[in-house]
Amino acid sequence: SFVDVDDKAWYAQEIAAAYDAKLIQGRSAEVFAPNERITREEMAVMIVRAFEYGSGKVTSDTMSSFDDSGSVSLWAVKDVRTAVSSGLMNGIGGGKFAPGMFTTRAEAANVIYKLLTMTGS
Repeated sequence: SFVDVDDKAWYAQEIAAAYDAKLIQGRSAEVFAPNERITREEMAVMIVRAFEYGSGKVTSDTMSSFDDSGSVSLWAVKDVRTAVSSGLMNGIGGGKFAPGMFTTRAEAANVIYKLLTMTGS
């Protein structure tokens, strides 16, 4: 029941289902921001939740040493570690993860492909 997601929007049911499955949250309790871009750390959180939803808990959560690992938001640290250590996500090269960088469609497609491969879907 986000105020910025019209019940008749083409994506309304998918947002509701993902929210009910605890794969996503809004920017706040009332706002989802469906047209905003997402960061790499946000993608890490969502993809780990999706993996765990379909396959159970991921046990590995050690993070490769990225030069910018200290800039990962506290709420995303565990999931960024899990996404990297499980092979769901990689850094961008040059020793960086770039947690606050907006993700590209190509990166999202790659991460989703990895998720499907790892879950056997």
